[in-house]
Amino acid sequence: MADIFNDLKAMLERLKNEAGNLMPLIEGSAKEVSIKCNALDVEIDNLLQSSLASPEKWAENKDKQADIIKKVQKDLPERIQGIRGGLKQIQSGMFSAVKEARQVIITGIIFLIITAGFYTALHYCPKIPSYNKAHAADFFNSIGKVKASIVKPEIVPAEVIGTLSELKSEDDVLTSEFSERVSFLKGFVSTFKTDEKISQNDQRVVEIKEEIARIEKRARGLAQNDRFFWISGYWRWLEIVFWGEFGVIVGILVWVSTQVEGGKYTRLMYEQERHWYLTEAVIGPIVVVAVFFILKQFIGTLIEGITEEDVGGSIYTTLGLSFTLGLFLRRTLGIFDFIKDRLPLPKS
Repeated sequence: MADIFNDLKAMLERLKNEAGNLMPLIEGSAKEVSIKCNALDVEIDNLLQSSLASPEKWAENKDKQADIIKKVQKDLPERIQGIRGGLKQIQSGMFSAVKEARQVIITGIIFLIITAGFYTALHYCPKIPSYNKAHAADFFNSIGKVKASIVKPEIVPAEVIGTLSELKSEDDVLTSEFSERVSFLKGFVSTFKTDEKISQNDQRVVEIKEEIARIEKRARGLAQNDRFFWISGYWRWLEIVFWGEFGVIVGILVWVSTQVEGGKYTRLMYEQERHWYLTEAVIGPIVVVAVFFILKQFIGTLIEGITEEDVGGSIYTTLGLSFTLGLFLRRTLGIFDFIKDRLPLPKS
């Protein structure tokens, strides 16, 4: 029982400290508003006692009439509105905006559900190509034959070309992904003499082995997905867009919920940040895609331990990175500051 009372006492002390910290802010803001109001009051009184005191006084200040009219009709009303707006901000900043936060959270959850539903529906559309493990078995079988043809003591170019011709799959995704590399290998081997027998020490064999190893590594990375994700072509970019958007929405929801939990989400914060929420939801996917455009050049510098090959070879790494970039979108924007600082300044 004593522990409970001690906890309550500690909570009460924290509340008293928070209230004590708030009072100077309120008093300081009230004093600032009062000073501005007094200054305006003096300025208006001076006008009433001088230029506006009588028709004669008004006529005497003929050269200043235009400035006085502008001040009375525009300048003074604008300053009064500015003081009123500042006072409203002070008042709104003192109160928690639970209702507004609830609106943001509910809207974010609804948008997240709709986006996720649309994303899932697209994945079950039969017209969109996806990775098929059953069809990919033929592709890996052909890779095995190619490797077998280039590990013999003496390599026959015609045999290598024959196995390369089998390096295809019924699945359009894999075929399109490696068609250029396979065509390169066929062209490279076709330059050899057909009756020539090449030893393992030949540099040309080393190059073929390295390229086959790269194809195999990339294909194995793609084979790790479960047929759900799009892994090649422009559909892969659509995956990045969706997961970047998921990250943005989750980031907004986590931020607002955390601030509400700590009692820090005020009406002033809501007024200042609500436009950012919509802006982030719109620009988030574009920013994430733009980051992927520059990853090939800067990935090792920006994210330690991850290479461009890792990102390109694993759909899970790609989507995880997309989500993270969206989740911390404002930090992601800092990547462009990093690049900007390394660009040459324009000549004056």
